[in-house]
Amino acid sequence: MRIIGMDIYRVAAEVVSLLDGEIVKLGRVQMLRDKLEEFASVNAGSILPRSAVESSPV
Repeated sequence: MRIIGMDIYRVAAEVVSLLDGEIVKLGRVQMLRDKLEEFASVNAGSILPRSAVESSPV
């Protein structure tokens, strides 16, 4: 199972992946629809992820 974690801020998110016990930093993505879709298409891979999202109130 692949898990995607996102630490979401107002303008960007830091993204990591956990697969078979290995954590991989996928980078920073802008919180714009086209940038998120592009990031997802590049990092999707062949394993469907479960997602975990962390956010804090402003």
